[in-house]
Amino acid sequence: MSNTTGYKVNGADLSTLFAPYTSGTKAAVTGYKLNGSDLNNKFAPYTTGTKVSTTGIKVNGNDMSNIFAPMVSNNIWSALGTSPNGTVKGIQTDSLGNIYVVGGFTTAGGSSINAIAKLTGDSTYSLVGSGAISTSGQLNCIAIDSDNNIYVGGTFTSIGGVSATNIAKWDGSAWSALGSGVNGACNDIKIDSTNKVYVGGAFTSAGGVSNTGYFAMWNGSWNALGTGLDATCNALAIDSSNRVYLAGAFTLCGGSTSWHIGSWDGTAYDTTSFTGGLRGTNNTGNALAINSSGILYIGGFNITSMGGVSTANIGSYNTNTNKWSALGSGLNGTCNVLALDTNNNLYAGGSFVTAGGVTCNRIAEWNGATWSALTTGVVQSGGNGVFALKTIGYNKVYVGGNFSSAGGVANTANLALWTP
Repeated sequence: MSNTTGYKVNGADLSTLFAPYTSGTKAAVTGYKLNGSDLNNKFAPYTTGTKVSTTGIKVNGNDMSNIFAPMVSNNIWSALGTSPNGTVKGIQTDSLGNIYVVGGFTTAGGSSINAIAKLTGDSTYSLVGSGAISTSGQLNCIAIDSDNNIYVGGTFTSIGGVSATNIAKWDGSAWSALGSGVNGACNDIKIDSTNKVYVGGAFTSAGGVSNTGYFAMWNGSWNALGTGLDATCNALAIDSSNRVYLAGAFTLCGGSTSWHIGSWDGTAYDTTSFTGGLRGTNNTGNALAINSSGILYIGGFNITSMGGVSTANIGSYNTNTNKWSALGSGLNGTCNVLALDTNNNLYAGGSFVTAGGVTCNRIAEWNGATWSALTTGVVQSGGNGVFALKTIGYNKVYVGGNFSSAGGVANTANLALWTP
């Protein structure tokens, strides 16, 4: 909004206490009073933000709502309207700030909405086209390209009345199939900077094209990526150079040994960099996230070591130095999903109860050194915990899954918002 220089409280220029609206606040404000009220009751330090409405409070005749933003309360769980009535498996945003959720639900916001919903204003749900998928199907994943085309994958034979096999596209006005689709479950979709659509799953063929087992690419037609994988791909991640990382149950990438993790550079697989891979008993790689520094985070099921380093279901790999690292003492249960915020804090979701020895109940944050809980986490209550995470900036984390509540807050079953 506006510059704070020249506005004074207790003789102190506000520019020494606050930054403009777009930046937040920057120094302790205790002891500075305005309208008889300590500014500490109205604003918080730079790292926290501000916390109550400033409308009607004036400095130098200028309403403070024109200078500062209200503070967002921190470390709280919030409901997102009347949440979906079934599992949420994926959450994504488009370039306009719209939020989309997918899963196995049949209602959202109290209305009949099947498997995919658009969330507006953190409270209102609407259909995406007619939206409904075939009976007994569900959506497992969602990705949105730079043109705001929405791709969804899962297990279905039709969507919005259009015949489509396990993967489909919404262009803003209509649903369409991607050729003849994939012949098994689609588990993850990621899109690179050129809008190539990479797909991983439990399928053995994409569009009937040879060598498209478990991992394939769509760019208007289906393409094989080398000779594919030998078993299910559960997760994908793409770095700034458009290298695709993949994790799953496979032990071969393009015919070369690769224990549950590998990468594709657009021409060939790299399996030699991931020496040792992910090891354990009947273990799988389930989740990936990569930061701007090239640190790849990996989560999964029954993983006891990564690259020979002792880990517990989560670890990291430095793509610059080829070094594996544990994340503290790890997780005591399955990791289903990972997400990074803009400050490179890592969020992990799954069915675990502790992270680094800290009780956290199926969701936790790693700040690069230690694990912390998101208050009381989520209550599983017969469900399978957290399956979907989407961060916006550093101060909003959308959490989806199969759970009865988050942080003890009402109306947070299966989908909730965490504000750090």
